[in-house]
Amino acid sequence: MKRITALLLCLALALSLTACGKSENKSEPASDPADASAAGSIGDESIWEEEIEVDVPEGYELRAAFDQDNAPYSYLDESGTLVGLNVDVAKEICQRKGWKLNASAVSWEEKDQLLTDGEVDCVWGSASYSEALAEDNGHPWSIHSEIYVDAVVREDSGMAILDDLKGKTIEAEPGALFAVEGDSATELGQQLMKNAAAVNKVESAETAYEDLYNGKCDAVLVSGTGDRQVDFDAFDDIGFQTLYDVDIYSDESDDVVSANGICDIVNGASFPDDAPLYSAVEQTLEDMLSDGGMAEIWKDWQNRENGKYEEVLSRALLYQPDAYGDEYEGEMELDWDELEDMSVLDLEDAEAEEAQAEADPEPEVEAEEDESVLVLE
Repeated sequence: MKRITALLLCLALALSLTACGKSENKSEPASDPADASAAGSIGDESIWEEEIEVDVPEGYELRAAFDQDNAPYSYLDESGTLVGLNVDVAKEICQRKGWKLNASAVSWEEKDQLLTDGEVDCVWGSASYSEALAEDNGHPWSIHSEIYVDAVVREDSGMAILDDLKGKTIEAEPGALFAVEGDSATELGQQLMKNAAAVNKVESAETAYEDLYNGKCDAVLVSGTGDRQVDFDAFDDIGFQTLYDVDIYSDESDDVVSANGICDIVNGASFPDDAPLYSAVEQTLEDMLSDGGMAEIWKDWQNRENGKYEEVLSRALLYQPDAYGDEYEGEMELDWDELEDMSVLDLEDAEAEEAQAEADPEPEVEAEEDESVLVLE
């Protein structure tokens, strides 16, 4: 329920990723995937304008840069070797596509410049949800997982932004505490802890929602994994809404250009305005999420180094057709077709729909001749 609000907001925003710097870890440009086609090169804007599909051939060298300080997703181990879950995901993609992986470790601040200068094909790392859905700088994201913590209130609470929680009583389920406590606390999480009258820990997200429903607290902090355990049918006579640092619920919400929750981090790869590579990686990620390939890599990294990364990886939700699980889907009375339209990896293929419509056109209905009716020829 809450996630639909967040997805709608983020999909409606037009944001920009900004960064500076230039990588010292250069690699020679690989052969152009479009060499065998008259459609043009990967960076050719005409690919988008003319809607021409270009295959990325086997043997292509994928120049992928990885955030060098983002364990367990990508980092330099004690020997200086680049390792991580994202590195293994990229290796699996290349194996499935018959590509070669040219991996390099970079500072995350360099990512946009690297993509803009064409020094790499993609950059793997983590970013806020709204950043990852930026569209106006030509750096689309292919996302495979998300970690989020939301501050949720009743729709009838009269609260519209996170600042409205000053002096309020908040309940937090265990999975949400990392966003407001210790070194992992986000800036907005720290502000909330400072300004709230009390932040009380409860045993589960279900308990938190029950207390919010019954008026025992003003707001709750819940994580994605916590949300999956809640039967929202029990609260179907009221509505809940997520608070952000700006008001997305007012009549002026169309003017919002950026909105941030307590914590909303996605993980995946950022690309230049690059139809063939982006589409190829996106489709392969979808396949891995659906056939269990991604889950296998995930489980492997949860068990690495005596379970060192099990806790942090357990916070994440994988993007896949059944990302929320059969039980969650059964408990929620949601319009799943509508949800599919708004999700990142489950967006319906508009081109396929258009092709189907052309193949099976609806019969034209001839209107009766009348001065008030426009007859289509």
